Amino acid sequence: MRDELYEVLTAIKLDTDIEGILLKGTGSKGFCGGADLTEFGTAPSQHIARNIRKERDLWEVFMTLRIPIVCILHGYTFGSGVEIAMLCDVRIATENTIISLPETGLGIIPAAGGTQTIPRQIGLGHSLDLLLLGKQIEVDKSLEIGLIDYCIDENRIVEYAHSLLDSLCRNPRELNQLTKSIISQGLELSLAQGLDLEAKRCIEYIIETGQG
Repeated sequence: MRDELYEVLTAIKLDTDIEGILLKGTGSKGFCGGADLTEFGTAPSQHIARNIRKERDLWEVFMTLRIPIVCILHGYTFGSGVEIAMLCDVRIATENTIISLPETGLGIIPAAGGTQTIPRQIGLGHSLDLLLLGKQIEVDKSLEIGLIDYCIDENRIVEYAHSLLDSLCRNPRELNQLTKSIISQGLELSLAQGLDLEAKRCIEYIIETGQG
């Protein structure tokens, strides 16, 4: 699944006609049960397995996609499934969604981006519950701490997600690209530096679009 998703996202990145992405799991039990851990057992070592995965890391593709990405979660959302969801712009979940990162209990570091994206989203304390203790978090708590953005009835969630994505895609493509770029770059800067970046990019956009 990982390789197929990598290929699809890479193709989308090169297709300027695509304005947004709706990501949804097709399994009846959940969005994603996590990575295929057999890849660590079949590789000569965990070190080699990690290097192979790093060469095709999904996080880099997600971070360089400048179009809106909406993710629908349902049922079991574990391990790298959580980490993939955290790379999306908006996360919508059904009432039966359960989120967990059980990797440390298996002797594995959650290394598909979770150690970086999750603390940025929900803070250190809640992140430790997920990343170190492997707690299973139900949808109400996920909504409360900011892991997900909306909880919608399973009979309406696809329609709701399409409507939300359509609204996001009404913005000019360049505006979505620029806004996402400012947000992602600003996470690595101080507040003063981020505000300076925002001001510069806004002025550039005004000039480029002939608004000023």
